[in-house]
Amino acid sequence: MTRNAKKGILIFVIIVAIIVALLIVISKSGKTVAENLIEQNQEKNQEANDEELTQTVTESFVGYYADVDGDMVVDGVIYADLAKGNTESGQWYDDDGTYAIPTISVSNLKDYKITQQSYTGNFGTYPVLARVNQNDTTKRDRFYVMALNDIDSKVNGTSYCWYYSVDDYISDYSSLTSEIFGMGYISTKNMISRWTSSAYGSQNAGPYKDIWGQIQTQNNNGWFVPSKEEWCAFAGELGINSSNYNSTYGLSDDYWSSSFGLSGSVWYAYFSYDVGMDLSNLSYNHYVRLSTTF
Repeated sequence: MTRNAKKGILIFVIIVAIIVALLIVISKSGKTVAENLIEQNQEKNQEANDEELTQTVTESFVGYYADVDGDMVVDGVIYADLAKGNTESGQWYDDDGTYAIPTISVSNLKDYKITQQSYTGNFGTYPVLARVNQNDTTKRDRFYVMALNDIDSKVNGTSYCWYYSVDDYISDYSSLTSEIFGMGYISTKNMISRWTSSAYGSQNAGPYKDIWGQIQTQNNNGWFVPSKEEWCAFAGELGINSSNYNSTYGLSDDYWSSSFGLSGSVWYAYFSYDVGMDLSNLSYNHYVRLSTTF
């Protein structure tokens, strides 16, 4: 073999070694260059999404979908954005449908990111939001979310009594629950506590089960029966009426709220024969869909 041939082979071997080394360089974290590049691109994309929400904190995200617990599964639809609020014109149908959504300074609200740019469900095609930090307890939740399904995952499926055994008159009814926006969670907690202790009569005494024994697992995870105004905000902000409630949005005919109206009656939302809020005896049966904040 000539000297020039040996030199050529040596150069070729060196070039091949360099190329191989570049392809399999391992970073301190144990990742290849290619893996690092992919991760960097993902981080840049995520930073762009986070920046987008930061720059639009005064715009409403009502109608967007929510991944409440950050598991990449859509849990509900946003119907109230506390960065935007609605304290002046909130009304669904008639005077019984008025509501006021408070406005909170964005500096006191949690941060969010877009995890999916396009998701199609009963509430249309919109992006999906999730918290940037699932464990942030220093700031307030920004959004109110309605679950995508009734608690039995059916439309016009299983209905429930509110509290069948309750007497017509409860002396402390006005302090147990509230009609106003933002009080559904507390009202639900109070009623679960009273129902669990059989404070107003025996449990599940009627032909339909009482709702408070059916939602305790969900309530422990932050879900609650919406208050009167929360139901009004949901329907009013999303434009739900008797023509689209079922065919478009997949809602049942009517739903319990968590709000007493009088000592022996509770507000419920109805959609099938016109729309609005009305009072119902606690022994009657309606459907149940839960709300949460995130």
